[in-house]
Amino acid sequence: RKTSLSQNQIERMEKIGFVWSINKQQNWAEMFNQLEDYRASHGNCLVSANSKKYSKIGRWVAQQRHHYKRLILGKSSPMSTDTDRIQKLEEIGFAWNLPSRKRSTNS
Repeated sequence: RKTSLSQNQIERMEKIGFVWSINKQQNWAEMFNQLEDYRASHGNCLVSANSKKYSKIGRWVAQQRHHYKRLILGKSSPMSTDTDRIQKLEEIGFAWNLPSRKRSTNS
C-alpha cells in the first residue's frame, strides 16, 4: 500500500509496538493454533510450503521463518515488536532453519 509515512517512521512505530491491524494478530493466533494441531498429528512443525493438503499453514510457516531472518539481520519485522511469537513458536519445537536435505549422487 502507498503511505505518506517514511520507512523510518514505520520502523519507529513498529518498535513501540504499534498494531497496524488487529485482524493480522488474530490471524497469527489462528495460524499458530493450526500449527499446534499439525504438530500434534505429525510430531513436528516441518510443514512444507508446497504441501497441497497443508498449503495455507505451510506458507505461514515459511513466512514466520522469513520474518525471523529479517529480525536477525536487523531489518523491519513483525517479530521485532512481538517477541512472544518467537517464544511461542520455540515452545512447540519450531525449527527456524530447515534441516538440509541429503542430495543423491548418481555415480
